[in-house]
Amino acid sequence: MTSTGDELQRARQQADELRATGLEQLRSSLETRALVGPMIDDVVGLAREAMEALDDGRPLNPALEAALDEAIRALRPFVLVGRAGLAPLPPLAAARFPNWAACAAAVRPALGAIGKVSLPGPEGERVDVATGFLVAPRLVATNRHVLEVLEAGTGALVAGQATVAFGQQYEGAEPAAVAIVAVAAQHPSLDVVVLEIGPGAGGTPLALPAIDVALVPGDELATIGFPARPGDGGVLDALLSGPYAGKKRGSPGRVRTMGVDQIDHDCSTAPGSSGSPVFRQRDGTLVGIHYEGVVGIRNGALPVAAVRELVDGLGG
Repeated sequence: MTSTGDELQRARQQADELRATGLEQLRSSLETRALVGPMIDDVVGLAREAMEALDDGRPLNPALEAALDEAIRALRPFVLVGRAGLAPLPPLAAARFPNWAACAAAVRPALGAIGKVSLPGPEGERVDVATGFLVAPRLVATNRHVLEVLEAGTGALVAGQATVAFGQQYEGAEPAAVAIVAVAAQHPSLDVVVLEIGPGAGGTPLALPAIDVALVPGDELATIGFPARPGDGGVLDALLSGPYAGKKRGSPGRVRTMGVDQIDHDCSTAPGSSGSPVFRQRDGTLVGIHYEGVVGIRNGALPVAAVRELVDGLGG
C-alpha cells in the first residue's frame, strides 16, 4: 500500500503536468482575441474550453485554469498604479493596445481622484467594498449596489462609517481616508449613485464630457480601480494576491457591443471593480462606470451620461 504522502505527491505532479500542457497549448493560440470578458467566436483550444466551463458553471481542471490564468496575464492584465502612473503592459498586450501609453499619460492627473470604498471590519481592519471616483470636490460616483452594501440592508447610510481612500497605490505616500457622509443622488433605474464625502480629498475631480461619447465595437478602453481577490482559490485569487493585493490597478480591453445604457467590454475586472471609471484609451476620455462582471462571461459598464445626469441634477 502507498502512503498518503505518496498519493499527494503524485496528485501534485499530475496537476503540474496538466498545467504545463495547458500553458503550452495556450501559447500556440495566443494570437486569438480577448480570452477574458464576454464570450467571443474565435477563442480556441484550452482557453475556449475554460470559457465554456465558466459559462456552464463547471469547475476548471488544472489545465483549463492554467489556460485562463495565462490568457489574463498576457492579454488582459491587471497593471499596478504607482508614482509614475499606470505601469506599461506586458509585450503581448502592448502589441494589441498601441494607445496604452497615450492613455497612461492622459489619465495620470485623474489617478488621485479614484478611490477605494471600504467599511470597518474586525480588529480595526477595513473591508474593501468597491471603487468610486470624484466628480466634484466632495462628490463621489459609484454603483447603487455598492450603496446597498454600505447600508447593510437597512436602507440608511450611517455617516462616517464608510470611507474612500484616494491613494492606495503600490508606492508613494498614503493620504488619509475620507468619510462618506450622505447620499447625494441615486439614479431611479440605473446602477449608479453619487455620494457626498467629507473634506480632505486631494484629487482633481474627473471631467464629465458635456456630450455623449460615441463608441464603437473594437474601441480600446481602460478600467482603473481596486480589483480584489474573490477568495475562491481560482484564477483571480492568484493574480491579485501578494504584497500589492488591494492596490489600485488598471486593465486594458475593448468595447464588445453597445446598447441602450450599456457598454459591454472585456477589460479584466474582479470584486472591488464595481464603480471603476472606464476611459477611452486613445485620449483618456471618461466614457463610463463599470458595474458588473463575471469572469469569462461578460463585463458591463454604464455610459458616463448616467453619471452626468445625476451631477447635473445637483447643480454640479
